Amino acid sequence: MYNMLKHQKNDIVTTTILSLGINGEGIGRLEDAPVFVPFTLQDEVVEVKIIKVEKTFYIGKLVNLVEKSKNRVIAPCPVFTKCGGCQLQHLNYSEQLNFKTNLVVETLKKVGNIDASVNTCIKSENEYNYRNKISLPIREIDGQVKTGFYGNNSHRIIEIDACPLQQELTNKVIKVVKEFLNKYSVPVYNDDKKTGLIKHLVAREFRGAILVAVVINGTKMPHADELYKTLKQRFNNVTLYLNHNTKDNNVILGETNTLVGGHPFLEEELHSIKLNTGVVSFMQINNDIRNKMYAEALDKVNAFLPDVIIDAYSGAGLLSGIFAKNTNAKVIGLEIVEEAVKSSNEMLKQNGLQNRVKNILGDCSLTLPQAIKNIQGKTTLVIDPPRKGLDKSIVKTVLDAKPEQIIYIACGLTTLSRDLGYLLNTKDLETDKVVETPNAIYELVSVTPYDMFPQTKHVETLVELRLKK
Repeated sequence: MYNMLKHQKNDIVTTTILSLGINGEGIGRLEDAPVFVPFTLQDEVVEVKIIKVEKTFYIGKLVNLVEKSKNRVIAPCPVFTKCGGCQLQHLNYSEQLNFKTNLVVETLKKVGNIDASVNTCIKSENEYNYRNKISLPIREIDGQVKTGFYGNNSHRIIEIDACPLQQELTNKVIKVVKEFLNKYSVPVYNDDKKTGLIKHLVAREFRGAILVAVVINGTKMPHADELYKTLKQRFNNVTLYLNHNTKDNNVILGETNTLVGGHPFLEEELHSIKLNTGVVSFMQINNDIRNKMYAEALDKVNAFLPDVIIDAYSGAGLLSGIFAKNTNAKVIGLEIVEEAVKSSNEMLKQNGLQNRVKNILGDCSLTLPQAIKNIQGKTTLVIDPPRKGLDKSIVKTVLDAKPEQIIYIACGLTTLSRDLGYLLNTKDLETDKVVETPNAIYELVSVTPYDMFPQTKHVETLVELRLKK
Protein backbone atom coordinates (compact mmCIF):
# COMPACT_ATOMS: atom_id res chain seq x y z
CA MET A 1 0.00 0.00 0.00
CA TYR A 2 1.35 3.40 -0.99
CA ASN A 3 1.94 5.56 2.08
CA MET A 4 1.82 9.35 1.91
CA LEU A 5 3.41 10.04 5.30
CA LYS A 6 6.88 11.54 5.39
CA HIS A 7 8.65 9.36 7.94
CA GLN A 8 9.54 5.70 7.64
CA LYS A 9 9.86 2.86 10.12
CA ASN A 10 13.03 3.15 12.30
CA ASP A 11 13.36 6.89 11.76
CA ILE A 12 14.41 8.81 14.91
CA VAL A 13 12.39 11.99 15.47
CA THR A 14 12.00 14.58 18.22
CA THR A 15 8.58 15.79 19.36
CA THR A 16 6.75 17.44 22.25
CA ILE A 17 4.00 15.42 23.89
CA LEU A 18 0.79 17.46 23.70
CA SER A 19 -1.66 15.20 25.53
CA LEU A 20 -2.41 11.66 26.68
CA GLY A 21 -4.54 9.27 24.64
CA ILE A 22 -7.29 6.92 25.73
CA ASN A 23 -4.73 4.18 26.46
CA GLY A 24 -2.52 6.47 28.55
CA GLU A 25 0.02 6.90 25.77
CA GLY A 26 1.59 10.25 24.94
CA ILE A 27 0.49 11.99 21.74
CA GLY A 28 2.94 14.20 19.86
CA ARG A 29 2.68 15.88 16.51
CA LEU A 30 5.12 15.52 13.63
CA GLU A 31 4.96 17.65 10.49
CA ASP A 32 2.31 15.53 8.81
CA ALA A 33 0.62 13.36 11.43
CA PRO A 34 0.29 12.55 15.13
CA VAL A 35 2.63 10.06 16.78
CA PHE A 36 1.55 7.87 19.67
CA VAL A 37 4.30 7.13 22.19
CA PRO A 38 3.64 4.91 25.23
CA PHE A 39 5.20 5.82 28.61
CA THR A 40 5.56 9.52 27.84
CA LEU A 41 3.77 12.44 29.50
CA GLN A 42 2.27 15.76 28.50
CA ASP A 43 4.81 18.59 27.97
CA GLU A 44 7.77 16.21 27.70
CA VAL A 45 10.23 16.65 24.84
CA VAL A 46 11.21 13.19 23.60
CA GLU A 47 13.29 11.39 21.04
CA VAL A 48 11.20 8.68 19.43
CA LYS A 49 11.89 5.72 17.16
CA ILE A 50 9.11 5.16 14.62
CA ILE A 51 8.11 1.49 14.94
CA LYS A 52 4.93 1.53 12.86
CA VAL A 53 3.57 3.74 10.07
CA GLU A 54 -0.20 3.74 9.56
CA LYS A 55 -2.22 5.66 6.95
CA THR A 56 -2.82 8.71 9.14
CA PHE A 57 -0.55 8.35 12.18
CA TYR A 58 2.67 6.94 13.56
CA ILE A 59 3.40 4.67 16.52
CA GLY A 60 6.69 5.36 18.24
CA LYS A 61 8.93 3.98 20.98
CA LEU A 62 10.58 6.25 23.54
CA VAL A 63 14.33 6.45 22.94
CA ASN A 64 15.37 9.40 25.10
CA LEU A 65 13.75 11.92 27.45
CA VAL A 66 15.06 15.34 26.46
CA GLU A 67 12.84 17.26 28.90
CA LYS A 68 10.94 15.45 31.67
CA SER A 69 7.51 16.34 32.99
CA LYS A 70 7.26 17.58 36.58
CA ASN A 71 4.61 14.88 37.01
CA ARG A 72 6.95 12.00 36.12
CA VAL A 73 7.80 9.58 38.94
CA ILE A 74 9.99 6.48 39.09
CA ALA A 75 7.94 3.33 38.44
CA PRO A 76 8.51 0.75 41.21
CA CYS A 77 8.00 -2.26 38.95
CA PRO A 78 11.13 -3.52 37.14
CA VAL A 79 9.08 -4.78 34.18
CA PHE A 80 6.67 -1.82 33.96
CA THR A 81 7.29 -0.98 30.29
CA LYS A 82 7.39 -4.65 29.25
CA CYS A 83 4.42 -6.16 31.09
CA GLY A 84 1.01 -5.43 29.60
CA GLY A 85 -0.70 -4.77 32.94
CA CYS A 86 0.12 -1.13 33.72
CA GLN A 87 0.30 2.02 31.61
CA LEU A 88 0.64 4.85 34.16
CA GLN A 89 3.18 3.96 36.85
CA HIS A 90 5.38 6.80 35.59
CA LEU A 91 2.66 9.41 36.30
CA ASN A 92 2.10 10.72 39.82
CA TYR A 93 -1.15 9.58 41.35
CA SER A 94 -2.98 12.91 41.57
CA GLU A 95 -2.39 13.40 37.84
CA GLN A 96 -3.62 9.86 37.15
CA LEU A 97 -6.92 10.89 38.75
CA ASN A 98 -7.03 14.07 36.66
CA PHE A 99 -6.31 12.05 33.52
CA LYS A 100 -9.16 9.65 34.23
CA THR A 101 -11.61 12.43 35.08
CA ASN A 102 -10.80 14.21 31.81
CA LEU A 103 -10.94 10.91 29.93
CA VAL A 104 -14.54 10.40 31.06
CA VAL A 105 -15.46 13.98 30.05
CA GLU A 106 -13.86 13.63 26.61
CA THR A 107 -15.24 10.14 25.87
CA LEU A 108 -18.78 11.14 26.82
CA LYS A 109 -18.47 14.01 24.36
CA LYS A 110 -16.70 12.17 21.56
CA VAL A 111 -18.69 8.93 21.65
CA GLY A 112 -22.01 9.95 23.20
CA ASN A 113 -22.25 13.61 22.10
CA ILE A 114 -22.83 14.44 25.78
CA ASP A 115 -21.58 17.61 27.49
CA ALA A 116 -21.44 16.48 31.10
CA SER A 117 -20.23 17.82 34.41
CA VAL A 118 -18.13 14.95 35.77
CA ASN A 119 -17.13 14.56 39.40
CA THR A 120 -13.44 14.17 40.20
CA CYS A 121 -12.31 10.55 39.98
CA ILE A 122 -12.59 8.88 43.40
CA LYS A 123 -9.14 7.83 44.52
CA SER A 124 -8.15 4.41 45.77
CA GLU A 125 -6.99 4.16 49.37
CA ASN A 126 -4.03 2.16 48.07
CA GLU A 127 -2.18 3.23 44.94
CA TYR A 128 -0.38 -0.14 44.97
CA ASN A 129 -1.06 -3.51 46.65
CA TYR A 130 -4.78 -3.13 46.04
CA ARG A 131 -5.60 -6.20 43.96
CA ASN A 132 -7.23 -8.98 45.97
CA LYS A 133 -6.87 -11.52 43.15
CA ILE A 134 -4.14 -12.66 40.78
CA SER A 135 -4.40 -14.81 37.65
CA LEU A 136 -0.96 -15.78 36.44
CA PRO A 137 -0.07 -17.90 33.39
CA ILE A 138 2.55 -20.60 33.98
CA ARG A 139 4.35 -21.93 30.95
CA GLU A 140 7.22 -24.21 29.93
CA ILE A 141 9.55 -22.24 27.65
CA ASP A 142 12.85 -23.72 26.45
CA GLY A 143 12.68 -26.34 29.19
CA GLN A 144 12.20 -23.82 32.02
CA VAL A 145 9.20 -22.90 34.17
CA LYS A 146 8.12 -19.30 33.54
CA THR A 147 5.55 -17.47 35.66
CA GLY A 148 4.48 -13.97 34.77
CA PHE A 149 2.14 -11.78 32.78
CA TYR A 150 1.84 -11.42 29.03
CA GLY A 151 3.81 -8.62 27.43
CA ASN A 152 2.28 -5.64 25.65
CA ASN A 153 0.20 -6.84 22.68
CA SER A 154 1.78 -10.29 22.75
CA HIS A 155 1.51 -13.81 24.12
CA ARG A 156 5.06 -13.65 25.43
CA ILE A 157 5.53 -14.29 29.16
CA ILE A 158 7.22 -11.47 31.11
CA GLU A 159 8.59 -13.31 34.12
CA ILE A 160 7.87 -11.93 37.59
CA ASP A 161 8.24 -13.09 41.19
CA ALA A 162 5.86 -10.42 42.55
CA CYS A 163 3.54 -7.70 41.26
CA PRO A 164 3.34 -4.32 43.06
CA LEU A 165 -0.40 -4.12 42.39
CA GLN A 166 -1.10 -7.32 44.31
CA GLN A 167 -1.81 -7.66 48.00
CA GLU A 168 0.96 -9.19 50.09
CA LEU A 169 -0.32 -12.74 50.47
CA THR A 170 -1.14 -13.27 46.79
CA ASN A 171 2.40 -12.19 45.93
CA LYS A 172 3.85 -14.73 48.39
CA VAL A 173 1.86 -17.53 46.76
CA ILE A 174 3.75 -17.02 43.48
CA LYS A 175 7.06 -17.93 45.10
CA VAL A 176 5.64 -20.97 46.92
CA VAL A 177 4.04 -22.45 43.80
CA LYS A 178 7.11 -21.82 41.65
CA GLU A 179 9.36 -23.54 44.23
CA PHE A 180 6.94 -26.50 44.32
CA LEU A 181 6.91 -26.91 40.53
CA ASN A 182 10.70 -26.89 40.34
CA LYS A 183 11.16 -29.21 43.34
CA TYR A 184 8.86 -31.93 42.01
CA SER A 185 9.43 -31.31 38.28
CA VAL A 186 5.69 -31.08 37.67
CA PRO A 187 5.13 -30.75 33.90
CA VAL A 188 4.09 -27.25 32.87
CA TYR A 189 1.94 -26.38 29.86
CA ASN A 190 3.67 -25.57 26.56
CA ASP A 191 1.61 -23.36 24.24
CA ASP A 192 3.31 -24.55 21.06
CA LYS A 193 3.15 -28.28 21.78
CA LYS A 194 -0.21 -28.13 23.62
CA THR A 195 1.23 -30.48 26.23
CA GLY A 196 1.99 -30.25 29.92
CA LEU A 197 -0.16 -30.06 33.04
CA ILE A 198 0.08 -26.73 34.89
CA LYS A 199 -1.54 -23.78 33.05
CA HIS A 200 -2.35 -20.99 35.52
CA LEU A 201 -2.14 -19.91 39.13
CA VAL A 202 -5.19 -18.11 40.55
CA ALA A 203 -5.22 -16.75 44.11
CA ARG A 204 -7.66 -14.55 46.01
CA GLU A 205 -7.11 -12.90 49.41
CA PHE A 206 -9.54 -11.55 51.99
CA ARG A 207 -8.65 -10.45 55.54
CA GLY A 208 -5.67 -12.74 55.96
CA ALA A 209 -7.31 -15.80 54.37
CA ILE A 210 -6.22 -16.95 50.93
CA LEU A 211 -7.77 -19.25 48.34
CA VAL A 212 -5.41 -20.79 45.79
CA ALA A 213 -6.38 -22.59 42.59
CA VAL A 214 -3.90 -24.31 40.31
CA VAL A 215 -5.40 -24.66 36.84
CA ILE A 216 -4.41 -27.96 35.25
CA ASN A 217 -4.72 -29.55 31.84
CA GLY A 218 -5.96 -32.84 33.28
CA THR A 219 -7.70 -34.51 36.22
CA LYS A 220 -4.90 -34.91 38.78
CA MET A 221 -1.71 -33.12 39.85
CA PRO A 222 1.15 -35.12 41.35
CA HIS A 223 2.13 -34.13 44.90
CA ALA A 224 -0.92 -31.89 45.31
CA ASP A 225 -1.06 -32.78 49.03
CA GLU A 226 2.55 -31.67 49.39
CA LEU A 227 1.73 -28.29 47.89
CA TYR A 228 -1.14 -27.88 50.35
CA LYS A 229 1.14 -28.78 53.29
CA THR A 230 3.69 -26.22 52.12
CA LEU A 231 1.02 -23.55 51.77
CA LYS A 232 -0.26 -24.33 55.29
CA GLN A 233 3.24 -23.81 56.64
CA ARG A 234 3.44 -20.35 55.03
CA PHE A 235 -0.12 -19.09 55.59
CA ASN A 236 -2.44 -19.20 58.59
CA ASN A 237 -5.66 -19.71 56.66
CA VAL A 238 -5.33 -21.25 53.20
CA THR A 239 -7.42 -23.30 50.78
CA LEU A 240 -6.10 -25.17 47.75
CA TYR A 241 -8.15 -26.23 44.73
CA LEU A 242 -7.30 -27.87 41.45
CA ASN A 243 -9.28 -26.31 38.61
CA HIS A 244 -9.65 -28.51 35.54
CA ASN A 245 -9.34 -26.83 32.13
CA THR A 246 -8.35 -29.10 29.24
CA LYS A 247 -9.57 -26.75 26.51
CA ASP A 248 -7.16 -24.95 24.19
CA ASN A 249 -8.54 -21.41 24.45
CA ASN A 250 -7.98 -18.08 26.22
CA VAL A 251 -10.34 -18.86 29.10
CA ILE A 252 -8.39 -19.27 32.33
CA LEU A 253 -10.73 -21.31 34.50
CA GLY A 254 -12.45 -24.57 33.66
CA GLU A 255 -15.90 -25.60 34.84
CA THR A 256 -14.91 -28.15 37.51
CA ASN A 257 -12.82 -27.95 40.69
CA THR A 258 -11.31 -30.43 43.13
CA LEU A 259 -10.73 -29.35 46.73
CA VAL A 260 -7.30 -30.46 47.91
CA GLY A 261 -7.48 -28.96 51.41
CA GLY A 262 -8.87 -26.14 53.52
CA HIS A 263 -12.25 -24.45 53.86
CA PRO A 264 -14.13 -24.54 50.55
CA PHE A 265 -14.80 -20.77 50.50
CA LEU A 266 -13.43 -17.44 51.58
CA GLU A 267 -15.90 -16.00 54.06
CA GLU A 268 -16.41 -12.29 53.36
CA GLU A 269 -18.69 -9.59 54.71
CA LEU A 270 -19.55 -6.43 52.78
CA HIS A 271 -22.17 -3.83 53.72
CA SER A 272 -23.59 -6.25 56.35
CA ILE A 273 -23.90 -9.02 53.76
CA LYS A 274 -22.09 -12.29 54.48
CA LEU A 275 -21.02 -14.25 51.44
CA ASN A 276 -18.88 -17.21 50.44
CA THR A 277 -16.43 -16.56 47.62
CA GLY A 278 -15.12 -19.52 45.64
CA VAL A 279 -12.75 -20.17 42.76
CA VAL A 280 -15.02 -18.94 39.97
CA SER A 281 -16.89 -16.23 41.92
CA PHE A 282 -16.71 -12.73 40.49
CA MET A 283 -15.72 -10.02 42.92
CA GLN A 284 -14.35 -6.53 42.24
CA ILE A 285 -10.57 -6.64 42.72
CA ASN A 286 -10.18 -3.38 44.68
CA ASN A 287 -11.97 -3.74 48.04
CA ASP A 288 -11.80 -0.04 48.92
CA ILE A 289 -13.20 1.26 45.62
CA ARG A 290 -15.83 -1.47 45.41
CA ASN A 291 -17.10 -0.51 48.87
CA LYS A 292 -17.16 3.21 48.03
CA MET A 293 -18.91 2.65 44.72
CA TYR A 294 -21.57 0.32 46.17
CA ALA A 295 -22.10 2.80 49.03
CA GLU A 296 -22.81 5.57 46.50
CA ALA A 297 -25.23 3.33 44.61
CA LEU A 298 -27.04 2.55 47.86
CA ASP A 299 -27.15 6.24 48.86
CA LYS A 300 -28.67 7.20 45.51
CA VAL A 301 -31.31 4.48 45.75
CA ASN A 302 -32.21 5.43 49.33
CA ALA A 303 -32.50 9.09 48.31
CA PHE A 304 -34.99 8.07 45.62
CA LEU A 305 -36.99 5.53 47.70
CA PRO A 306 -38.21 3.21 44.92
CA ASP A 307 -40.84 0.52 45.41
CA VAL A 308 -38.94 -1.92 43.18
CA ILE A 309 -35.24 -2.32 42.30
CA ILE A 310 -34.26 -4.34 39.23
CA ASP A 311 -30.62 -5.42 39.41
CA ALA A 312 -29.74 -6.30 35.81
CA TYR A 313 -26.59 -8.39 35.23
CA SER A 314 -26.73 -9.21 38.95
CA GLY A 315 -23.98 -11.84 38.96
CA ALA A 316 -23.60 -13.59 42.32
CA GLY A 317 -26.10 -11.14 43.82
CA LEU A 318 -23.97 -9.02 46.16
CA LEU A 319 -25.54 -5.72 45.09
CA SER A 320 -29.02 -7.27 45.15
CA GLY A 321 -28.35 -8.42 48.70
CA ILE A 322 -27.08 -4.99 49.74
CA PHE A 323 -30.25 -3.36 48.39
CA ALA A 324 -32.47 -5.95 50.09
CA LYS A 325 -30.66 -5.54 53.42
CA ASN A 326 -30.59 -1.75 53.39
CA THR A 327 -33.80 -0.62 51.63
CA ASN A 328 -37.52 -1.37 51.86
CA ALA A 329 -37.86 -2.01 48.13
CA LYS A 330 -38.69 -5.29 46.43
CA VAL A 331 -35.54 -6.49 44.62
CA ILE A 332 -35.39 -8.47 41.36
CA GLY A 333 -32.09 -9.88 40.08
CA LEU A 334 -31.53 -10.73 36.42
CA GLU A 335 -28.58 -12.95 35.49
CA ILE A 336 -27.74 -15.29 32.59
CA VAL A 337 -25.17 -17.54 34.34
CA GLU A 338 -26.87 -20.41 36.16
CA GLU A 339 -24.00 -20.94 38.64
CA ALA A 340 -24.09 -17.25 39.58
CA VAL A 341 -27.84 -17.41 40.26
CA LYS A 342 -27.30 -20.51 42.40
CA SER A 343 -24.59 -18.70 44.38
CA SER A 344 -26.85 -15.68 44.79
CA ASN A 345 -29.71 -17.78 46.14
CA GLU A 346 -27.37 -19.46 48.63
CA MET A 347 -26.02 -16.09 49.76
CA LEU A 348 -29.53 -14.69 50.20
CA LYS A 349 -30.55 -17.70 52.29
CA GLN A 350 -27.39 -17.36 54.39
CA ASN A 351 -28.39 -13.76 55.16
CA GLY A 352 -32.09 -14.43 55.68
CA LEU A 353 -33.00 -12.46 52.54
CA GLN A 354 -34.44 -15.25 50.40
CA ASN A 355 -37.92 -13.69 50.60
CA ARG A 356 -36.67 -10.19 49.75
CA VAL A 357 -35.03 -10.92 46.38
CA LYS A 358 -36.39 -12.76 43.35
CA ASN A 359 -33.68 -14.00 40.98
CA ILE A 360 -34.60 -14.65 37.36
CA LEU A 361 -32.28 -16.79 35.21
CA GLY A 362 -31.92 -15.83 31.56
CA ASP A 363 -30.62 -13.35 28.98
CA CYS A 364 -31.34 -9.76 30.02
CA SER A 365 -32.66 -8.96 26.56
CA LEU A 366 -35.45 -11.48 27.26
CA THR A 367 -35.95 -11.24 31.03
CA LEU A 368 -35.80 -7.45 31.44
CA PRO A 369 -38.84 -6.64 29.22
CA GLN A 370 -40.95 -9.16 31.13
CA ALA A 371 -39.72 -8.02 34.55
CA ILE A 372 -40.41 -4.35 33.80
CA LYS A 373 -43.80 -5.15 32.28
CA ASN A 374 -45.03 -6.77 35.49
CA ILE A 375 -43.88 -4.01 37.86
CA GLN A 376 -46.17 -1.65 39.71
CA GLY A 377 -44.77 1.34 41.57
CA LYS A 378 -41.74 3.59 41.40
CA THR A 379 -38.79 1.67 39.87
CA THR A 380 -35.01 1.87 40.00
CA LEU A 381 -33.10 -0.01 37.30
CA VAL A 382 -29.50 -0.86 38.20
CA ILE A 383 -27.36 -1.82 35.21
CA ASP A 384 -23.88 -3.33 35.57
CA PRO A 385 -23.23 -4.92 32.16
CA PRO A 386 -20.09 -6.56 30.77
CA ARG A 387 -17.58 -4.39 28.92
CA LYS A 388 -19.54 -4.63 25.65
CA GLY A 389 -22.35 -2.60 27.24
CA LEU A 390 -26.06 -2.87 26.40
CA ASP A 391 -27.66 -4.43 23.35
CA LYS A 392 -29.85 -1.98 21.47
CA SER A 393 -32.87 -4.16 22.25
CA ILE A 394 -32.28 -3.60 25.96
CA VAL A 395 -31.91 0.16 25.50
CA LYS A 396 -35.21 0.17 23.60
CA THR A 397 -36.87 -1.82 26.37
CA VAL A 398 -35.65 0.70 28.97
CA LEU A 399 -36.83 3.68 26.93
CA ASP A 400 -40.25 2.06 26.41
CA ALA A 401 -40.65 1.05 30.07
CA LYS A 402 -39.37 4.37 31.50
CA PRO A 403 -38.08 3.29 34.94
CA GLU A 404 -37.96 6.45 37.06
CA GLN A 405 -34.31 6.04 38.12
CA ILE A 406 -31.36 4.37 36.37
CA ILE A 407 -28.05 3.58 38.06
CA TYR A 408 -25.48 2.53 35.42
CA ILE A 409 -22.20 1.04 36.69
CA ALA A 410 -19.69 0.63 33.87
CA CYS A 411 -16.28 -0.93 33.36
CA GLY A 412 -16.30 0.01 29.67
CA LEU A 413 -16.13 3.77 29.18
CA THR A 414 -16.68 3.78 25.42
CA THR A 415 -19.77 1.57 25.58
CA LEU A 416 -21.10 3.53 28.56
CA SER A 417 -20.82 6.74 26.53
CA ARG A 418 -22.58 5.12 23.58
CA ASP A 419 -25.42 3.77 25.75
CA LEU A 420 -25.89 7.10 27.56
CA GLY A 421 -26.10 8.77 24.16
CA TYR A 422 -29.03 6.50 23.30
CA LEU A 423 -30.73 6.99 26.68
CA LEU A 424 -30.29 10.79 26.57
CA ASN A 425 -31.22 10.99 22.87
CA THR A 426 -27.93 12.65 21.89
CA LYS A 427 -27.40 9.68 19.55
CA ASP A 428 -30.09 8.09 17.43
CA LEU A 429 -30.72 4.52 18.52
CA GLU A 430 -31.40 3.28 15.01
CA THR A 431 -28.78 5.15 12.94
CA ASP A 432 -26.10 5.99 15.57
CA LYS A 433 -26.03 9.51 14.16
CA VAL A 434 -25.72 12.62 16.32
CA VAL A 435 -29.05 14.16 17.33
CA GLU A 436 -28.72 17.92 16.95
CA THR A 437 -31.79 18.75 19.06
CA PRO A 438 -32.21 15.98 21.65
CA ASN A 439 -35.66 15.25 23.03
CA ALA A 440 -34.63 13.18 26.03
CA ILE A 441 -37.00 11.60 28.54
CA TYR A 442 -34.12 11.27 31.04
CA GLU A 443 -31.90 13.84 32.70
CA LEU A 444 -28.29 13.18 33.66
CA VAL A 445 -28.01 13.62 37.44
CA SER A 446 -24.38 12.66 38.10
CA VAL A 447 -21.29 11.00 36.64
CA THR A 448 -18.64 9.73 39.05
CA PRO A 449 -15.45 7.95 37.93
CA TYR A 450 -13.84 5.52 40.37
CA ASP A 451 -10.19 4.48 40.25
CA MET A 452 -10.74 0.75 40.56
CA PHE A 453 -7.40 0.11 38.81
CA PRO A 454 -4.64 2.57 39.85
CA GLN A 455 -1.53 2.63 37.61
CA THR A 456 -3.61 1.47 34.62
CA LYS A 457 -5.64 3.17 31.89
CA HIS A 458 -8.90 1.65 33.15
CA VAL A 459 -11.64 3.51 35.02
CA GLU A 460 -14.97 2.43 36.53
CA THR A 461 -17.88 4.88 36.29
CA LEU A 462 -21.18 5.25 38.17
CA VAL A 463 -23.94 7.27 36.51
CA GLU A 464 -27.41 8.27 37.72
CA LEU A 465 -30.28 9.16 35.37
CA ARG A 466 -33.78 10.21 36.38
CA LEU A 467 -36.95 10.36 34.35
CA LYS A 468 -37.93 13.94 33.59
CA LYS A 469 -41.07 15.16 35.31
